[in-house]
Amino acid sequence: MLVGTARDGLKVDDPVPISRLDGAKLILPGRPNVIRAQIEHTMARKGMVFNVAVETDTLAIGLDLARQGLELTVVPACALFARDNGYSVNWAPIPGLFVTWAL
Repeated sequence: MLVGTARDGLKVDDPVPISRLDGAKLILPGRPNVIRAQIEHTMARKGMVFNVAVETDTLAIGLDLARQGLELTVVPACALFARDNGYSVNWAPIPGLFVTWAL
């Protein structure tokens, strides 16, 4: 899920293409991280500009920075649903970008 503020125009029922991340400043976890690696590799394969503005390994900090309008972040859907969306953020799905968790 791409997460930001209302001014970013993100709506849960309006998916955004991966190209929305092209050149955008992002708040993402540092390496190594599965989500960051997937975004970085997908964008590289498509010739897009990958730009990390802030690295944080704490989900709560990344969501809070996005809520404050600093930049956009990408998180798994479970990070938003499990938190009762108490962060007052806007978000939209990114079709074709997903993570499968396995134990």
